Amino acid sequence: MKSHWLVVLVLVLATVLTACTTKGETPPSSRGTPAALVDRDGPRDDVVPEAAELDAPSLTEDGDVLEETPAPQAEPAEARGTPAENAPDVNQAPVPPRFESATLVRVVDGDTIVVRLESGHEDRVRYIGVDTPETVAPGQAVQPFGLEASARNAALLAGEELFLERDISDRDRFDRLLRYVWVRDVATGDLVMVNEVLVAEGLASVSTFPPDVKHIDRLRAAEAEARAREVGIWLNASRPPSDVVAGGGCDDAYPGVCIPPPPPDLDCGDVPFRRFEVVGADPHRFDGDNNGLGCES
Repeated sequence: MKSHWLVVLVLVLATVLTACTTKGETPPSSRGTPAALVDRDGPRDDVVPEAAELDAPSLTEDGDVLEETPAPQAEPAEARGTPAENAPDVNQAPVPPRFESATLVRVVDGDTIVVRLESGHEDRVRYIGVDTPETVAPGQAVQPFGLEASARNAALLAGEELFLERDISDRDRFDRLLRYVWVRDVATGDLVMVNEVLVAEGLASVSTFPPDVKHIDRLRAAEAEARAREVGIWLNASRPPSDVVAGGGCDDAYPGVCIPPPPPDLDCGDVPFRRFEVVGADPHRFDGDNNGLGCES
């Protein structure tokens, strides 16, 4: 009887061993993933990777966590900026090779300055094609808008590199350099002619002395605009002939205003206009210094 039960026990053990071998399971101690997390039908989103798959912190020899400095991230190009010395000139108009660079020494008046040339020599420069009211002429009183013209001239040139452009003549009879003076507009980078700005703002009138008439058209256009706006010296340019004196017609010698020809002979005190253009014979002799402007004071 005992031998019968021993046989049965041996058969049961053999059956169990055969079943384990067929399934191919390994003992729990040798398995890497707990059975509860194994998805027989495929991977699961809630399965936590094993520790070996995570970025484990580095440890010191004593077992402490070693703090690591993260690698510097690349800074966006727009945030880094560009060194000033390497920054490109934005909207910088090229300087024509015929221009001569100079720096300002001082402002004499609205149309005359003293500069230091590239050679280091200082010289006086008279603006070509324009005339501003006098402020420093010997024996003459300060003329209307003269101080404003000088102040505006100084403001246009302050802190700027100057570019001098020659026309035909190099110097006038007073040994001053004759030049168009240009500066760079800070906002746009364009080159701006100071002579023209003064005319456009009504602080200078056009005064031509051939053969130096290279920019006469643009200067006359600027003057026409200033006259139309009645700014600066052109404040009274559109006053009607009845404000002058009774008489017939307008004399061609004074194209910008309407002044009748003589008789009678008129003086500057008889007319309301100042610094108007005089051409030709000047029958009323308004242009005493023959500079093309009548009644300058």
